[in-house]
Amino acid sequence: MFLSDRMKKVQEYYDKNPSKFAIRIGHDRSETIRNVISGKTSDPKASLINDVLRACPEVNAHWLITGVGSMLKEKKSSPVIVEEAKGEYGFCMSCMKKDVKIQVLTDQLKEQEKKNDNLLKEVGGLKNELDNLGGSNGNGGTIPATG
Repeated sequence: MFLSDRMKKVQEYYDKNPSKFAIRIGHDRSETIRNVISGKTSDPKASLINDVLRACPEVNAHWLITGVGSMLKEKKSSPVIVEEAKGEYGFCMSCMKKDVKIQVLTDQLKEQEKKNDNLLKEVGGLKNELDNLGGSNGNGGTIPATG
């Protein structure tokens, strides 16, 4: 089951209407919820998940995020392995923040790699142009003009 399916299940449990559910979780527009539920937005922001969990305290955060377990919290909560890492909803907030940072850094790395590729192509083109003009001494430098 995908996150979109789990979000839809939560939305239907609380409100049949996505607009009412959006209001329940503190959003003015239901478009965000509709996009997540339809799968159009495959990776919603952590703040949206937090809003859902805050407005729907019976929902099992671990299930919502991973799909493991049941949708609703059990009456008797199980112990968390690392108690100090546990957030308000029973899952590791620093892990979620790290995941977001990793995604941002990965995107920045990809962007820099594209820039590097473009610069390498440009340097290669300039070297070819220099070679065609006969101005290379073979060590990457230019031969000074005599005159």
